[in-house]
Amino acid sequence: MPLQAAPPAQIEYARMPQRELFQLLEKQPPQQTLTMAHMLRNDFQRDRVQRKAFLSEPSTQWAVTFIDRPWIGETNFFRSAELARTLPPVVAKKLLAAVALKNPGLAIREVDAYWALPHGKETFELAALIAPEEVVTLLGGDSVTAKLVTQAVGECKRPEMRRLAEIGSDKSLDGPTKARAAVLARFGQSASNGLDYFRTLASLRQNSSGMDALFLDRALENYAQILFRFFGERKEASSLGQLSVSELCLLLSYGRSEEDDLIFNPIFDKLILPRASTALSLPDHNLRKFLALAAIHGRLDAFLEREPSAAPRAFAVIDSPEDAIAAAEILEGTANPRSLAAIKQSIVTHADQPLYGLLAARLSAKLDGKWELAERFQPYFLTPRELPLKPLFSNANLCVQRYFFYNDDDGEESYETFKQSYQRDRNWRFEIKGSYVVVTGRHANGRRIEIYANIPSEESGQSEISRLFAAKRMEPAVVVHRGHSFHLEKSLRYLTPSAKLVFLGSCRGMDHVEDVLGTAGSAQLIATRAVGTASINDPMLKAINDRLLSSASKVDWQSFWTEQESKLGANAQFRDYVPPHRNATAIFLAAYYNYMESH
Repeated sequence: MPLQAAPPAQIEYARMPQRELFQLLEKQPPQQTLTMAHMLRNDFQRDRVQRKAFLSEPSTQWAVTFIDRPWIGETNFFRSAELARTLPPVVAKKLLAAVALKNPGLAIREVDAYWALPHGKETFELAALIAPEEVVTLLGGDSVTAKLVTQAVGECKRPEMRRLAEIGSDKSLDGPTKARAAVLARFGQSASNGLDYFRTLASLRQNSSGMDALFLDRALENYAQILFRFFGERKEASSLGQLSVSELCLLLSYGRSEEDDLIFNPIFDKLILPRASTALSLPDHNLRKFLALAAIHGRLDAFLEREPSAAPRAFAVIDSPEDAIAAAEILEGTANPRSLAAIKQSIVTHADQPLYGLLAARLSAKLDGKWELAERFQPYFLTPRELPLKPLFSNANLCVQRYFFYNDDDGEESYETFKQSYQRDRNWRFEIKGSYVVVTGRHANGRRIEIYANIPSEESGQSEISRLFAAKRMEPAVVVHRGHSFHLEKSLRYLTPSAKLVFLGSCRGMDHVEDVLGTAGSAQLIATRAVGTASINDPMLKAINDRLLSSASKVDWQSFWTEQESKLGANAQFRDYVPPHRNATAIFLAAYYNYMESH
């Protein structure tokens, strides 16, 4: 029997240099990418393109192949429920469990999407036991969702589920007390309030591992985020002085996504720094996160003067990109010679590990003399000092942009200021197209910009834009997320590798740099460390677009940022915005990707 000839595309791909093939596969339709990805010899590159392609277009065939990948839980929840109907039972069970662990709140509220499947009940129980506070606040409610959850809990026979039913039906408890009781019930603890609740969780976390550790991390994060989100309204806010230095550092490390200078700095200055010389008992990974936060808020060196042992501890074990990113933030935020010397010694001790080599390259800029380790890893760093404009425009001289707004007070306010900034400029045309708008700018040089943005109150807006893009074979070069950070995950579902500039104008956008670069690896980012505000977002975005329409060949970030600072710097929140050339997180991640792709 004669051998079957390879398809022409496969022959063409096989002849390509590996780097060129990787870049091509990042841009191909998902099924084409998945079919050809095996031709990439680099494990990191292959996994990266497979992840992007599968998550953008999940299918039964590839779900079986990728079921044990660590990112399988990122699969779209509703698509996972559909796939589970066609997958082998063992694979379906794994997929549903992974997505439920990734987003238990959604799995609880959308129980009807998978309940009838063979492993539906197990999936619901898994989600309920990782997020019990969300279950008990719904039990007995009048909404459709609450009734479905109540029914599901009633049909579950596990003792833990019966205990949640008892807590949910206890009319003597208010909602927050029920939530805390549900969390502590996992460990046989009775309900406690305020700081006592936090201390109990922190104590339990010290000796936990596995699923218990994940559960407690989530509970601690929820507590800290709610405390800081509603700081002025929480009774325990005035009693934080009762906590030890270690407990305060732990609280701040878990609540980092809801902290700004107005919260962090007074707690640090009044409650932490005066007692900072006491021994720190918090785990090293929480210490590293706290020190990175202190760097962001300009308080790191003051802390290291009082607690010099903290710096080498933070660099003692760096075994993941997440650890290294926090370490890189620490390096950016300290000029303390003693701390820098101690950090260098920690790095030298682990010189055989790539993450430490990359950190050495970042540290070397603050040290005198040659350092062979740093020089070896320096070539992997490419600081984006400018944004070339030609790649943002199509052959038709058109730059397509996509904006995301959400239906809450912040989203509505952001949309209104966005609308006003363009409607007031006669060089731009603002058109309402039902559930979305198109904002068009033109220049005499022939350049055009088209901004597609959903109307916040119209839920179908983003779907309509996606269908339009697919029909016209358009992809956005600029992507802008506006509104609260907890909506960002929805925006990122639409992100494609075509994005060259991503603007995360929501609060704490910096927390999501890795999520962006995981999909749009060549994108440059502008993001916020703390609170985003329309008074900065709108004029800055308008200034960027005016520059794009001009005859300029690039945006020089240093000069552009100096210009923006002269106009917007009076707003104290401007300092929380991070431009591409100063984004330590993005620069370090890009270097890590460059290293992994070349080995």
